Amino acid sequence: MGAAPAGACILYALSCNVSDADLAGRFDLLVRGNKGEPASTEDEDGEQSAQPSATSGSETRLKPWHRRTAKDLGEATADGSPPALIDCVHRLMRLWKTGEQSRVDAYLEAQGLWRNELCRPVVQAILELARPGTDERATLEYIQNHLATHGGTPMPRQRTLLDE
Repeated sequence: MGAAPAGACILYALSCNVSDADLAGRFDLLVRGNKGEPASTEDEDGEQSAQPSATSGSETRLKPWHRRTAKDLGEATADGSPPALIDCVHRLMRLWKTGEQSRVDAYLEAQGLWRNELCRPVVQAILELARPGTDERATLEYIQNHLATHGGTPMPRQRTLLDE
């Protein structure tokens, strides 16, 4: 994903009532750029490439899902607040990659994601942003199919003008 100006990230953080430092640290969502330093990057398929970083210190990038490695990712916070849905999806992706469907199902149940009306649309939205042919997209497709075939709430049907 391309770089974003730090100002826009700060405004986003403020709208979420957190600091931009929290987005990079506590929430593990952002990476700050370093202009001119070679950065070893890893794409969604796990291939390494060394290239100069295209971002400066005043730009940031979103971390890819496989780089968000916090052990408590997708778990309730210490004060009992529920995790962000994007954290839950990234946790699901990590669990799916282990190949243990029972752990995936247990996590879906523990977090109430089977019944969460927003879970499937958020997975669908992230899937549509993922590049075709990548490991990220394949993993999201597996999760989407799993959610559709193993329970949960159905995707809402769009109403038309003729529906009563």
